Amino acid sequence: MSNHNYVCLRCHCFYDTKKVGVYVEELAPVGPSSPDGPRDWEPYKIYCGDLFECPRCGHQLVSGFGRGPIAEHYQPNYEATRARLDIIARIDDC
Repeated sequence: MSNHNYVCLRCHCFYDTKKVGVYVEELAPVGPSSPDGPRDWEPYKIYCGDLFECPRCGHQLVSGFGRGPIAEHYQPNYEATRARLDIIARIDDC
């Protein structure tokens, strides 16, 4: 099934929807940054989105996060939520 929202510029084709409902975790930096970036990262937020893939080159992307995270680090059930979900990527880019 094609999703006409995303186009692979390398292959000149539409991305396919690979899986609906995947989880990614955003991490937050711990402590001051160094020239190579923050020293450590800690869990911050969990998002649910959809996984898309180029049918030719295999490039993947996750998008469609809706209104925001499904869990945040300050919530009492965050660790339990993390443990039960199959998180496919941890994002440390800030």
